[in-house]
Amino acid sequence: MMKKKPALLSLDQTIKPPKCNKKIPIIILGLLLLLYVILVSISSTDQTISIKYQNQVSQHDFGSEFHVPESMKLKGLSEVSKESEGDIKDEKGVENLRVEATSQQNVQNQAKTDKQPSTDSQSSPTASPTTTPKATPKATPKATPIPHSTTPPTSPKTCPQIDIATDLNITDTYWQVTKTSNGTFYLYNAYYDDRIAIVGPPVVRILGFIDVLFPKVKTYCQFWYRNVSQPVITDVYEYRYIWYPSWGENRKGATPYLISCRNPHPEVPKFVSIVEHKCDTANNLLKVRNKRPQVKKKFIVSVKKLDYVQDISMQIIEWLEIVKILGANKVEFSVLNVHKNVLDVLRYYEADGYAKVKLIKYPSDFPEKDNWHQRMQNELIAYHDTFYENLYSYDFMLPIDTDEFIIPLRPEDNDWTDLINRTAWKALEQHKLPDSFQVDNHYFLLKTPIKNFMSINGIPKNLYFLSNIFRAANFTPHAGNAKTFLRMDRVLTIHNHFPFSCIDDSNKNWCENFKVDREDGQLSHYRHECLTDECKDSMLNPVADTTLYKYKEQIIRGVRQTLARMEMFMGRGHNVGID
Repeated sequence: MMKKKPALLSLDQTIKPPKCNKKIPIIILGLLLLLYVILVSISSTDQTISIKYQNQVSQHDFGSEFHVPESMKLKGLSEVSKESEGDIKDEKGVENLRVEATSQQNVQNQAKTDKQPSTDSQSSPTASPTTTPKATPKATPKATPIPHSTTPPTSPKTCPQIDIATDLNITDTYWQVTKTSNGTFYLYNAYYDDRIAIVGPPVVRILGFIDVLFPKVKTYCQFWYRNVSQPVITDVYEYRYIWYPSWGENRKGATPYLISCRNPHPEVPKFVSIVEHKCDTANNLLKVRNKRPQVKKKFIVSVKKLDYVQDISMQIIEWLEIVKILGANKVEFSVLNVHKNVLDVLRYYEADGYAKVKLIKYPSDFPEKDNWHQRMQNELIAYHDTFYENLYSYDFMLPIDTDEFIIPLRPEDNDWTDLINRTAWKALEQHKLPDSFQVDNHYFLLKTPIKNFMSINGIPKNLYFLSNIFRAANFTPHAGNAKTFLRMDRVLTIHNHFPFSCIDDSNKNWCENFKVDREDGQLSHYRHECLTDECKDSMLNPVADTTLYKYKEQIIRGVRQTLARMEMFMGRGHNVGID
């Protein structure tokens, strides 16, 4: 029997795939799941680290008391910019900010996409201003500390979009007014202060009036920076009272204050606003003044408000030539109301670069009539404005009037630099670091009591100072009417005759006021008549004093040259001449 041949196998039949093990896909799936878990864990860890790092950087750089907008975090800070105040005009500043805000709007919207508006009570205009805790400010005399709450921090990290201040509440051209729940602020100017003696961050100081004595309201500074569309918000940490309470309180008017906020960033803010609540839309916007000249000079003279209807133009010319010889690099005048000839003289010296004229008007809400405190305190605004606007331009500021000047008495001392150097060495020998140098007062009486007094040969009759040589035999008692050279790097607040407060390491802000020896220098103060008892008593026995004659030829030559140039440029209409 024949054997049956086996059937031939097809190629598909001979090469069949092996049977799969059902456990293999399960193992692969498990490995993929494990890999996914690891990747998710790493991503979550990175995100946590990133958030913690951002929080640490925010707290380290800005402190918990500062609100940093998202636009600042996203964009970052530009390099430190210290430009002169003329680089950006005040009238263009708001428009520039508006353009910058528009260019940043997309970034702002993107940053806020996943954020819900804060429900914090501080963002409500009716919220109490004392709900946000603050670090306790350093106790200083003549300064009002701001009250702080003990409640936990609830302030929002971001505010809703804050509009740029456009509806500015400006009164009398010179003052921006903002009302709070505890007084109305009349704001004048703002200044950047990063002097070496200051401990901590630089400060922006705002000069103005407040119509409440020792205000308690909690307020904030909104700082506007270049290329940043939202403000950085910091606390007002101090209202520094520019007056001595023992002199009486101005309860019928408004008192001058220096309002201070710390700048949280290395960049100098371009503008600052004061608000009562962090997220308020401000109705004030002050340019932060920060002049930085290439060359620092020695002395600037500040003259309080000129308010004369008389033509004292010749006296002003002679006085300006005298203080120029004695060492004044510049004289700044605050002018309220003067005779046309006087204004012509001031404008001439301003065009020459030696003087600066600032027209000023005080808030009409607080008239000086029948208010001695208001009249005296108004004068302090001009002095502080000159001081802080020129903080880095001069070594000393001297506040004096146009009927007085400080003169060195020793023959070898020619000017104020010699007098200050001599006095500084004496202070060093006594291991003292003066904040100011005080010079005592001698009265000269223009209506001399000497009956046989006659005009002096070679001295023009209408030169007031050179033609009056009789003064009181004694200095004014109790340092009355003394005037002071103020160190720009040390003084905080000032009076006509001395500093109120200075920077020191004790946090008491007291001043080391060092007196110039009476044999070294004097304040020569020329009066038409004596109105006070101290003046009358000191003039009982007048004596001749020709110390000024050391500069006689220079003074006469300077006056003649000025008159000739004024006649050339202004014509004879100014009616100023020399006899």
